[in-house]
Amino acid sequence: MPFADFAGSTTDGWVMNLVMGTMYLVFPAFWIGALSWAGIKVGGEVAGSLQKGAGKAQSAGEKGGEVASDVAGAAMTKGKSMMK
Repeated sequence: MPFADFAGSTTDGWVMNLVMGTMYLVFPAFWIGALSWAGIKVGGEVAGSLQKGAGKAQSAGEKGGEVASDVAGAAMTKGKSMMK
């Protein structure tokens, strides 16, 4: 039987080297790749959310500027008509 002397086989060392190489090289590389992919996806979502929030603040600022300009223009017009 080929598996009767499993512990003393000469190919066991080669197989164990493959297993250990996989554990120390391939699995960590896969893990780092998976975490990198997840980080890129989460970062993209966070950037999109911040951009939407900044867009709302920008539009609110534009509206406030328009209102202030209208009020200032009305005040200046009233002041000129009073001086005549």
